[in-house]
Order: sequence, then C-alpha cells, then structure tokens
Amino acid sequence: MLDFQSSEYILPLKDKLQGTKTPMHKRNIHQGCITLSDSHVNPYVIDESVLLFEPSSDDIICRSTGYRYIFNNSFLTPDEEKHLENFVLYFYGEYLPNKQLYEPIDSNEISLMGPEFLRLLYAGNFDYPHVADLVFSNYKFRISDSLPASIEDITNELQNGCLYWFGRDKKCRPTLIADIFKLQSIPYEKVVKLVVFCFEFFLRYLHVGGKSENYILLVDCCNSGVMQLPMQIVFKLIETLHSRYRGRLFRAYFVNTQKLLDIILRPLTSLLPETTCEKIHILGNDYKMVLRNQYSPNQLQEKFGGSCPDLTSNYYPFNFFPNCVGDLDLDKSTIDFKQLDHSFLYGTLMFLRGNVRKQHNRNKYHTPTSEFQQINQPGPNVITVHFEKWLDFIQDFILTRRTAKYIATKRPELLQQVELMTLKTPEDVYRFVKDHS
Repeated sequence: MLDFQSSEYILPLKDKLQGTKTPMHKRNIHQGCITLSDSHVNPYVIDESVLLFEPSSDDIICRSTGYRYIFNNSFLTPDEEKHLENFVLYFYGEYLPNKQLYEPIDSNEISLMGPEFLRLLYAGNFDYPHVADLVFSNYKFRISDSLPASIEDITNELQNGCLYWFGRDKKCRPTLIADIFKLQSIPYEKVVKLVVFCFEFFLRYLHVGGKSENYILLVDCCNSGVMQLPMQIVFKLIETLHSRYRGRLFRAYFVNTQKLLDIILRPLTSLLPETTCEKIHILGNDYKMVLRNQYSPNQLQEKFGGSCPDLTSNYYPFNFFPNCVGDLDLDKSTIDFKQLDHSFLYGTLMFLRGNVRKQHNRNKYHTPTSEFQQINQPGPNVITVHFEKWLDFIQDFILTRRTAKYIATKRPELLQQVELMTLKTPEDVYRFVKDHS
C-alpha cells in the first residue's frame, strides 16, 4: 500500500483493502461499484470469444492517431514508461502534499487509482498538473455517495430502453444504445443515474483487461428533424460520459439522422477535447452497411443492420449473445463467466520499471494536523516508488500472447508463469475459470 509515513509507494495494486472496515464500494476504487442480483446479469456478458480475443497492435494503440485504447494487461512503450515514472513522482512528491493543506486524503485508497494513471495521462494530454486533477477528481467520485450504483429510482427507465447495453462488435467492444427522445422525457438527475449505472455495469461485468476496455455509443435519432432533436440531452449525455469515465469511448455513432445535424453538433464538439471529437461519427443512409462491417449479425437489432428482432420491451436485463467475433467453433461451453472475480477480469497496469527513488525538499509543505506531520517535516525527503508489486499477483491476470511476450522479454524468469496465464484455447479458458471461481 501507499505509506505516507515512510514516503514509500507501491503502484499499481489490486484491491488491497479487503478485510478492512472500509465500506465495500469505497474499497473498490475503479473495478465497477454496483449492487446487483445475479438474476439481472445475462449469462453472455462475457464468453469464450471475449476471453480468447487477441487485439491487434492497432486495436491497442491506433497507428494513425497515436491514441492508446487498451491500457490494462498490455505492453508499454518506453515513452509511456518514462511518463509514468515522472508523473508518479510528481503526483506523490508535489501534488498530494499540496492537497493535504486543504483536506485529509486516504492514501491507501488513492493509491488504488494507480492502474488508471496511464489512461488519465492520455486523457489529460500528458499535462501532469491537469492529469493529477483528473486522478483526484475521479478518486473523489469513486468514493462518493454516487456509488455503488443500483437500479433504485431508475428501474422504469432501464426497462423502457432509455439507455441500454446490447451486444458487442467483432472486436468485443460492448454497445451502449441511447434513445435521446426517451432520455428527454426524464429529469437530468435520472439521466446521470442511468449513465453511472450503465458504466459501473460495464466496469464490473463487461470489461476485460487487455482485451475489451472500450465501448461504442450508438445514438438513435429516430429520423427526426434537426429542430426536433433534444440537443441539450445529447450534450449532457456525452458531457457526463466524458467527465466520469475518461478514455473508454471508441466511437459515438449517430444514426437515423437528418441533414445539417453536423452543424447542430458543432457547439458540442467545441466543448470536448479533440481526441473525443474525432470519435464522433454521423452516419448517413448507409449506416446499416457501416455497422454490418463492424458487427456479427447476431449482435445487432434489425433496425441497425443485424439479425436480432428490434426491441420494443425487455431492454433490461441487458441483452448479450455468444460469439461476437463470429467464430463458430467457440462458445459451446456452459461456464458461468460472470462468476469470475472482477479483479481478475479488470486487470492492471503492467509497469515493469523496478523501484525508483527521488529526493524531494518538502520545506514548502505545511499542515496544521498531526496526521501528516512526518511527511511535512523540513529537510530533504526521499520518495521510493515500487512499480512492480502487481507481479505478486501475476497468476490472477489474463494475458494475451503479445503481453506474455512483453513480460517474458523483460523478465525471462517469468516465462513459464506467463505461459500459464495466456489464454489460447477453450481448454485454457476452462482451466482459468476453474482455478479462479
């Protein structure tokens, strides 16, 4: 854990506060804080095709934009490693001590944000002060009373299909469908609750580190005229997604649109980062063909170009189906994948950098409370950051072939261990589930 008294930090970690008196939702910082009965979870939220999926290098880091989409259980570039090292030293050596001037900080909990550092570095364009603010604001949200998410107060909205998950694309990315006219009819507070519920569901049940870490947003405009579109709801929806769940969106598709929608959307794009704006696509009359190229037919409703009947009810529990990648040899097992521990599925940031020590002069930091007295004593202070604690739990993580090669190249002594954690066949999946259920 992160220890202010010794100025020694261990990053990143799995949830290491199990067994403490801290409430459950406040121990689970980023792996999906949701209260839900198993009867509300479709058996195909995760299946063999997802666990065996091998993303390409372009799926992980887009060749044309340089933007990273997959962060957990993945290789890191030398530049990313250097940025992580510098940011962590800045965050714990300067940013947090300054924050202590104004409010107490639970150092154990904020250390659990470590696996999200690289994702937020990309989201904040590697501007360290801005990224540190993102880390802290996300940490505050994760321990707030907004979580854990539950269906309380939003059951009708979920069942009516205001916002719902439906299937995955061929790259195993789940699809969030928004009916903006239904969303328009409910209070904004409920829109926020719906978004939080859907994304905590995503983090808990749909996210698989190193394989499926992004989602597709499909906004159905219902062929309404431009002036009829509730653009304020569109703005609020994307703003909420952008502020609380950074680095997750792969594409936002607007379908069944009228002409001039791109003009109406310009105020929205001016409020969002360029990287987010590039992900917003307004599809024309050929939208079914565009989506068919990205999805297997059994993962889409007919109105979007798939083979599934259009939903008019039964939007919730959310609908998922086997074999999103279209491999007929997969998904014949009866394994209950949703019973896997969420920490095994979520993964972590696999930073192979060893320990880093740096001397800081903390004369400029003062606090009136005794709780943080030692860290603020005058004189030089040495910060030690341990980046490889996750290796103690390597047997719990699902690896791709590419990640296994990355780890084995840097740590040859781990070759046999990483081979065991690399899922290549349905038999490997069965073994992993049996060992970790």
